[in-house]
Amino acid sequence: MKKKELPFHLAALSSLLLLQLACHDANRGQEKVELAWRQHEKIFIDLRNGKDVKAADFNEACLFFSQLTDVEIPSSHNLFVDCYPTNESYKALEPLRGWYSRNHYRLYWNEASMSVKLRN
Repeated sequence: MKKKELPFHLAALSSLLLLQLACHDANRGQEKVELAWRQHEKIFIDLRNGKDVKAADFNEACLFFSQLTDVEIPSSHNLFVDCYPTNESYKALEPLRGWYSRNHYRLYWNEASMSVKLRN
């Protein structure tokens, strides 16, 4: 029995469809990166605007940024919370934005850990 081959146009169409699906997944991953970054950045925007933030939210934002960036975040520490905001904490906002503008392309969404990671 002779093996039938797909016509060229069907093979090309299949390849384009797979490429489109891969691009869609990559775009969704980048959207998740952007959303995570903006949610944590909002903590510092709120601090700058004089709003109260929960210590747990600030702590989570500090952990998020410390795992990805080399930006020093002014904060205090105690036995119960790794870090909590000070009057100077909002000053990390501009360095974080600068880091993001220079390095955003290195960030990616890791589905396995459901978190943002940094490419070397």
